[in-house]
Amino acid sequence: MTDSRIRVLGLGSCNFVEIPTFIRDLSNLVLLTLSDNNVTSLPNWLWRKTSLQILDISHNSLTGEISPTICNLKSLGHLDLSFNNLSGNVPSCLGNFSQSLDTLMLKGNKLSGIIPQTYLIGNSLKMIDLSNNNLQGQLPRALVNNRRLEYFDVSHNS
Repeated sequence: MTDSRIRVLGLGSCNFVEIPTFIRDLSNLVLLTLSDNNVTSLPNWLWRKTSLQILDISHNSLTGEISPTICNLKSLGHLDLSFNNLSGNVPSCLGNFSQSLDTLMLKGNKLSGIIPQTYLIGNSLKMIDLSNNNLQGQLPRALVNNRRLEYFDVSHNS
């Protein structure tokens, strides 16, 4: 399947408990939706899918921390890991790893620690939702550098 032409794959509400391994071989995949399943963990090979532009694994049962290797997905424009059971810190690279990332949705998890302070001038972030977690600390001063930012929600945190 390495030469598969599949670019868009929607597998929402399929009662998956793990991400199907055949996805690993889809080399041209740009959009992957696995929302509303029962997926508990993310395989390491997922962070090597550098063609991904949209990744939605919201409303699952993901546990553990968000791997910093997520920042290998330089083409990512939309990341939604909302409404899971993710814990630990938000990787600091999420504010600046991709010039194309415009939507970062991490609401409704159990993330803790401080809100990442790294948001580079010239990034494309339009929407950041970190609400309903256990984050604390001050708001990043670097957010003033985000000329495109339209929506920033940190409600229901510490």
